[in-house]
Parts: sequence; structure tokens; C-alpha cells
Amino acid sequence: MTLYYSSVLDESLDSSTIDVQRTTYEVFEKGSKRGGKLSVSSAGFTYGVKV
Repeated sequence: MTLYYSSVLDESLDSSTIDVQRTTYEVFEKGSKRGGKLSVSSAGFTYGVKV
């Protein structure tokens, strides 16, 4: 009986590709509930901007 298996470690790193996407941010001057600045990333996250 012969067992054949494929391991992730056996694969070459050159065969895999990594997609790198830049994250961009846009600042809204009155984007928050209290009228403050709000930064929104291209990934969909929002951040409050402090002074």
C-alpha cells in the first residue's frame, strides 16, 4: 500500500501571489454625530479625528 500526499510546505513560495491593496482615507469635515471630523477608510472602517 502506497500513500501519496501533498503538503503545503512542499509548494514553492513563487507559485503563490499576494494581493496588496493600498488603504485610502477620506476625511469628512462634519461626518460625526457631533459635527466633528470623521475619517473613512477604503476598507469600510470609520475613525474619529482628534484635534
